[in-house]
Amino acid sequence: NIIFFDEELRPDILNQTFLTRKLGSMLASYDNKNIYQINEYMYKELEAVTKLPVFACKAVQIKATLKVGDHVSWRRLLVPHNSTFTLLHNTLQELFAWNDTHLHEFIIYNGDLPLARIVHSLEVFDYPTKIPLVLEHDVKISEYIPKYKKILYRYDMSDNWEHILEVEDIIFNYDKNYPTCLEGDGEPPPE
Repeated sequence: NIIFFDEELRPDILNQTFLTRKLGSMLASYDNKNIYQINEYMYKELEAVTKLPVFACKAVQIKATLKVGDHVSWRRLLVPHNSTFTLLHNTLQELFAWNDTHLHEFIIYNGDLPLARIVHSLEVFDYPTKIPLVLEHDVKISEYIPKYKKILYRYDMSDNWEHILEVEDIIFNYDKNYPTCLEGDGEPPPE
């Protein structure tokens, strides 16, 4: 089988981190008893040889809450601190079971005042606002978190789905190089 990821491929970016992770997780092999991800097998072997964890990084624990009318759905996740807002967006898409078919943005707050709008497309810069615009592919969450603890993630501008992202904790010994969902509740609205 051949799989194309032309929608995820970014010709303007040399390092395709999200696509690399996606492809790496798909590579699988098997022996007589097991099917396993090649990268996971490699990590396990490295830990056995070195007696050390393969990954040890700082991570941010975030609670993402979406309220639509009386309905509330939320997810608690850990995201490596050096991740981009693009990876955070892709993670939220997965956790809320959406297909990334709508526009989105992040708004960083300093107290109650909006500090920056982190946007996904250069086209948004054609419509400037009083809030400074930043392209999400160029910025890591570590540039704003933990200094700023209030973030709004807006997805589907026509329905105005606003997620409150609360920074709950900073983890200093996270043993993965990818985001994970710790828990959650509530069905998200259908896309």
